[in-house]
Amino acid sequence: MANDTDDTGWKRTTDHDEIRSLADEVGAVPTRASGPSDELVFSTDSDAEPVEWERFFERFDAEDRLLQYRRSGPDDEPVLRVIDRENVADADEAAKRERPPDDDQNTVATGDTGDGEPVAHDGSEGDPKDIRE
Repeated sequence: MANDTDDTGWKRTTDHDEIRSLADEVGAVPTRASGPSDELVFSTDSDAEPVEWERFFERFDAEDRLLQYRRSGPDDEPVLRVIDRENVADADEAAKRERPPDDDQNTVATGDTGDGEPVAHDGSEGDPKDIRE
């Protein structure tokens, strides 16, 4: 995977040059998260302990990571997140389940004629069709 975009506007990349460029754009450097997690993150905090780019990308590739990023608006700086690649499929599936159905899809309304006869109507002109056919 070099570049990809999901349905929520997050873009993803594993391209080292693009990752460096995005980090430079926001003035961030690769660091390790403080605490026991030792996760790879980007920080603009001058007190954070930076990680050399070469070491960062060694771990990034070895741990099967990717950079997920997006902009709030066209002139905004990107938000950067280093995530596990295996979490991407789970996140995409959850986003699809949370998304409301598309109103442009062909939907079929079903109902009852009042005589116990099931009918279906696709919204087109004309009479509803008996779905037992």
